[in-house]
Amino acid sequence: MPRKKMHVNLKADLIKAMRTVLKVHALDGLDVRKIVKEAGCSIGTFYNNFKSLDDLVISFNGETIDILTARLFASYNPQESAKETIRRLCLNYIAFAEENHTEWLLLLEYPIKVQPPSWYQDKVDHLFQKVCAIFHPILKGPKTDTEKAVKILWSGLHGVCSLTLKQKLRFTKEQNTLELCQELFHNYILGYRIGLGIT
Repeated sequence: MPRKKMHVNLKADLIKAMRTVLKVHALDGLDVRKIVKEAGCSIGTFYNNFKSLDDLVISFNGETIDILTARLFASYNPQESAKETIRRLCLNYIAFAEENHTEWLLLLEYPIKVQPPSWYQDKVDHLFQKVCAIFHPILKGPKTDTEKAVKILWSGLHGVCSLTLKQKLRFTKEQNTLELCQELFHNYILGYRIGLGIT
């Protein structure tokens, strides 16, 4: 069977092929053979460009982080109230998770067995610090406490999204995902500020 002609940037072609495989087979069907078949190249070509499937996943997830960062802050307005800023961040995150569910799962739940390179951690840190910069004036505590609080809130946001998208929160029919996340954020921030003596 004739192979597809590869572009000069073979890594980009393989990432694109992986995106197609994910759409068709989801995470359970993700393997190197399907990817090279879609890309129209050999197994050898794959391993000339990526050390392993995990290595490809890291590159793929790097692009996903860029897309997620842009999505989260697309409608950010520093003149808005803290309540509206939090609502928009939650809404954008939830929308991204719903519209890009497989990519979202790959980014946050796929078990990667190798240490990510420094460029990948830089992307994660950049996104994290952008979120911290928004929450710091809202929380009004020390920077280290803000970072800890953002990790807790982000974990909670992810948990609600994950359980909702997997239809594990059927007992909360009255509340949609955004309402659950807003309540989580509001109550945590309220308790945090009370702990600092801030009303």
